[in-house]
This record gives sequence, C-alpha cells and structure tokens, in this order.
Amino acid sequence: GTLAIDVSLSQYQPHAVLAIRADRYPIHQWASLTETDAACFHSGELTGDAWISLPWSSGVTWVTMDTVLRDATISAEFIASRLIEDLDVDLSADLVIDPGQQSVTWEPSYIALGSIPIQTSGRFASSGDAPHLELVARSQEVDVNALHSALPLGLAPSLDEVRFAGDLSMDVRFDFDTSAPEESVVDVDLDLSEVIVETFGSSVPIDDLAGDAFALTVQ
Repeated sequence: GTLAIDVSLSQYQPHAVLAIRADRYPIHQWASLTETDAACFHSGELTGDAWISLPWSSGVTWVTMDTVLRDATISAEFIASRLIEDLDVDLSADLVIDPGQQSVTWEPSYIALGSIPIQTSGRFASSGDAPHLELVARSQEVDVNALHSALPLGLAPSLDEVRFAGDLSMDVRFDFDTSAPEESVVDVDLDLSEVIVETFGSSVPIDDLAGDAFALTVQ
C-alpha cells in the first residue's frame, strides 16, 4: 500500500491545501499514533482521499474526506469485550474547524457499515471548561439481516447465530454537555415493528428461558 501527501499554495485565495491519498495503506502502520487505552487498530487497509484547506491567517479550516476502510480489526473495550474483526466502513464527510468558535462541525455526511448506509451530522464545541458534543445518526429502512451481516465479528457475539426477518429503521440523537452531564440526552428511535426472530441459535439459552421474559445483553 501507498500513502502520498501533496501541498499546494494559493496566492489568490489565502490558504494552503493539503491533499492526502491512500491506496490500500495498512492502517496498523499508524498503531503508535492511534492506539489509546480505549481503542487500537490491529489490521485493515485504507483507500481514499482527504483534503485539508488551511488558511494562512486565523480562520476556518475545511476537511473533506472520501475514504474506504476494509477488513479492519480493532480492539475497543468501550463497545466490545473482544476483538472486532472484518470491519468494512465507507466514509464521505466534511468537517469545519473554527478556532474562533472553538468548534468542529461535522456536516451532514455519509457512512456505510458494510452495505448499510447511515446519515450522520454533529458538532463539538469547547467553551471554557464545558465541552459540548452533539451527534445525529439515522438510517432509512433496511433489511435486518443485511444489518446483522454487516456487524463485524466480535461486536455482538451473542447475536452471531441469531437469524432475523423484516426491516428496521433507526434515528439516534446524542447530546452531551460536560457542565451538566446529568442532563445529557441519548434519544434512540429504533423501529422494530416489522422484525421477527426466526432462530436464536445455541448462543442464547432459549430452553432455560422458555416462558419467561428476558433481556438479551449485547457486549
């Protein structure tokens, strides 16, 4: 894989453009840069382009990305207790970084998890000691088995052998203000009215639960 970086300057519009192009670049090469206590890339190939428009003086920075991540393996203990494998993600996004407002705005963008398209937008603002984060994610009606197949291995191991039928749609809004965390909002509108479970598989002890109400925990 290759990674190329080009820089161009404009004398008519006071800014520089940083262009980054990756072609099947092994993402784990950045492990030392991306590894944290919470997450780390172990494998995967990145293909795509990113453009960063940098003003010569103080001003707004624009970031445009059109990238594809294939066959990634990551550890992310905050969402899964074991390795997440075979992760495929497509991303087309625009970010606006405004130092004056101390904010980063995620313009309405497109993310695909496997074959499942998801529309996203959001904003992060750091004002004094009280950062504020807003995120919105929504999907149109999709086949629930297509969504299940798109989940990478390890993300929901208790659902690996479960088989579904039907369609679902999703609308999620997350609003977190560090100055008032108790007022944070996580609003999930998940329409499962057309979804049925056809087979639970051996990962769910259905015989022990027969006749009882139960909750299926996704780890």
